[in-house]
Amino acid sequence: CVTKARVLSEVVNESWFKGLVQSADRISRIAVSAKHDMPIESDLIDQEEKELHAMYLKTSWAVSDAGNSEDWLAALQALAKLTTPVELFFEKVLVMHYDERIKSNRLALLSALDKLYRRVADFSKVVLQK
Repeated sequence: CVTKARVLSEVVNESWFKGLVQSADRISRIAVSAKHDMPIESDLIDQEEKELHAMYLKTSWAVSDAGNSEDWLAALQALAKLTTPVELFFEKVLVMHYDERIKSNRLALLSALDKLYRRVADFSKVVLQK
């Protein structure tokens, strides 16, 4: 979509956009191991994964609303709000947990996030300025 491409080119040098792209890229690389697309909320045990899941749900609504009205800037800004919770998640939570159920659920959370990012763009294709 031309409008989406224009908006992406307008925000590519914004500091918040860099964090969004880096989070989306990291998530997509890890989420390929997921066997499920949605986590089981009751299996989220660490505070950071619970908070990330809550932000995912909230952001999903915002991205859907923005996408429905083709307000891609609003969709990108909504996704950018995930950057800090994603960073905290990776800093504090062991994704590849020894308990297979916990590991699978954490990968499912990342898969859900990956799908959310991809509803707006394939951020792995975005080239950031150094």
